[in-house]
Amino acid sequence: MKIFSTSTCQPCAVSTALVAVRTGPIRPEALACIDIAAGRRWSYRALDVDIQRAVGVLQDQGIRKGDRVAALAKNSVHQIILQQALMRIGAIFVPLNWRLSLPELSRLLVDCTPTLLYGDQPLPDLPQGCRGLAFADFVAAVEAAVPAPRPQPHSGHDTCIILYTSGTSGVPKGALLTSQFLLATAVNFNVLGEVDTGAVFLCDSPMFHVIGIVTQIWPPMLRGGTFIISPGFDPERTNDRLGDPALQVTHYFCVPQMADALRHAPNFAPDRWTRLKALFTGGAPNPPANIRWWLDHGVRMVDGYGMTETGTTLGMPLSHDLLREKAGAVGLCGPLTAVRLVDEQDQDVPDGEPGEILIFGLNVTPGYWNRPEERARNRPVRSG
Repeated sequence: MKIFSTSTCQPCAVSTALVAVRTGPIRPEALACIDIAAGRRWSYRALDVDIQRAVGVLQDQGIRKGDRVAALAKNSVHQIILQQALMRIGAIFVPLNWRLSLPELSRLLVDCTPTLLYGDQPLPDLPQGCRGLAFADFVAAVEAAVPAPRPQPHSGHDTCIILYTSGTSGVPKGALLTSQFLLATAVNFNVLGEVDTGAVFLCDSPMFHVIGIVTQIWPPMLRGGTFIISPGFDPERTNDRLGDPALQVTHYFCVPQMADALRHAPNFAPDRWTRLKALFTGGAPNPPANIRWWLDHGVRMVDGYGMTETGTTLGMPLSHDLLREKAGAVGLCGPLTAVRLVDEQDQDVPDGEPGEILIFGLNVTPGYWNRPEERARNRPVRSG
């Protein structure tokens, strides 16, 4: 793994308390989100109202602070509404990977012991104390509900999402994401990705992944921009959406394999992507020749580095010259993150030498669900 600079990156000094960012009162009528499958749009005012309706629905189901609520469902704005409502209550959202087998899903449910599981597909065997409900019933209940009183804010250090990741061990572990983690990831991406007011993110990545539930959602929300939720990646449809003048997409995140599918689709026409700042890539090695190919076709391909446990950590600047010169590098660390590159004795390696990445900062997970022995061992997070 190459870093844009091998010197240690230092985060700026900020309070570790959660900064309450509420775009609604600032830009209440601005477009917050679009659900393509449902054919619906929400202003920030309407989104806030629906989140408070969901708070009441969940409280009527007996959900309280610290409870887990899982979802086995495809992408939708209502999944974001569910996550936001649970965070306001102080409960924990657990999005599950619908690509897993039913026995694999059952093991995850035994681990996180949710009170509710909302699904839009066949559900696995449920552990004792867990009720399974149709996700469509949650949507209908929110539509019919009256907004609940606004709960008191919770600490930014409280866990609000559990994301299961196998990492290098092959054994799924539930990474704990706090409100502080979400905010730090959004700040890091916004600075590295030049996200400003009016930014529009097209969101294809599944919401059981850190990109889908955090990186595609929180950066535009923090800046009063728009996130567009699609049912999932489809090369031809995504090409059309990136070039749709009615959507005005500015930011798109994908793995390199998705970018390859875009360029080989019959309707590939990057000259129509008039507002797109960049294709942001990660999750797999991206050959320098590939990055230069996109630059030659007028599209900035911006590589970065992160993990489920750290969110957005490193990213290349959006400079054509630097992207070409440093193609294959993963860039600079975000402002709320510090990294070191060390040898087997945890000593900093000389410039140009390979090493293990150590990651420090407000975007680092406090640990894993039901694995207290790993909390101290995993601070800082190691790339392995």
